[in-house]
Amino acid sequence: MESIKHAVAETAGREVLRLLNAVERGDHDAIDGTQALAQFERLTRDLHPVPFLEVAREALEYLSRPQRLALAELLQARARYSDLTAPGLMKQGLQDPGEIALALQALHREDPELVVQLLGSEFRDLPVMKLTLAALAGVAARRSVIPPDQRR
Repeated sequence: MESIKHAVAETAGREVLRLLNAVERGDHDAIDGTQALAQFERLTRDLHPVPFLEVAREALEYLSRPQRLALAELLQARARYSDLTAPGLMKQGLQDPGEIALALQALHREDPELVVQLLGSEFRDLPVMKLTLAALAGVAARRSVIPPDQRR
C-alpha cells in the first residue's frame, strides 16, 4: 500500500512541476485548460474555505500584475453574463491576488461548482486563463502531496 501511495505522489509531483514550470515560463501552449480545471475541481471540491483561499492566493501570485488584471476582467465579464455574484469580484481594477482569491473563496463557500462555472467558461482556452488554471491545479496538487510542515 505504501508503494502505491509513493507512486501516486511521484506521478502527481511530476504533473505539479510540469504545470507550475509552464506557468513560470508563460508557456500556455503546454497547458490543457480543460484538464487543469478538472484537476483543480477534483482537488479543491471538498477543501475547507481557509485552505481553499490559501491555494487560490498562492496560485494567483504566479501570475504577473497585468495577467491578474486581464484575468479579473475575464472573470468579471463571465460573472456579468452568468449572474454570478461574489463580494469584491466586480471591483474596478481588480488585480490583487488576495482580493481575487477572496472572491473565488466566497463562491466556493456558497457552492464549489460556482467556481468551476466561473473559471470553466468559454475563456478557458485563452492564454491567461490557461496559466491561471494550471497555477490553481498545480498549487492544489502540491498541497495535496506535500505535508504541511514541508511547504514553503
